[in-house]
Amino acid sequence: MNACWEIAVRRGCEIILLSEPDRRTIVDDRWVVSADSGAAILVSCAAVHNKGAGPGNVRVELARVVLFSVYLSPNSDFLVYARMIVDLVEEIARWMSKIVVVGGDFNVKVRSWESAIDDRRGRLLEDAMASVDLQRVNRRGEMTFEREGVGISIPDLTFVNMRGLQRLLGWEVLGEETLSDHSNNF
Repeated sequence: MNACWEIAVRRGCEIILLSEPDRRTIVDDRWVVSADSGAAILVSCAAVHNKGAGPGNVRVELARVVLFSVYLSPNSDFLVYARMIVDLVEEIARWMSKIVVVGGDFNVKVRSWESAIDDRRGRLLEDAMASVDLQRVNRRGEMTFEREGVGISIPDLTFVNMRGLQRLLGWEVLGEETLSDHSNNF
């Protein structure tokens, strides 16, 4: 977390979406955390109009934007995972009149998203995001996870609705050291 925080401060980030945050750093009311503490959003620049949290996700509404941070464990049972996706999509659907950004560690594999294989979770997530017309903004060829003995993949995904896509200025995987097997996405 400290390396992530240092990078964010250096880049002037005022809103940070985190998966598996270091709970010791969540020390003030700028943080909104999911019910299971797996996902968090730090807002240091704007007034939060509304917020909500469920298992595996947290939501923050700003003036014209609604942000979701997500962490879905690779160890959860498929039916639990599916219920969390259904709940997430129902919540996203409520906010589609605004710019919606959804980012997090979904722990999925989808061939059309450059994974070597498809898995059930990936197919479910792909269909779910399409059902609310969210577009994946990860760039082709940019892996977000690398671990010795496991390989590389793209479990960390960012989705944006059409309102947000029209205003998106950029998205990238940083090549900077994060002291994690996941890369920072900006």
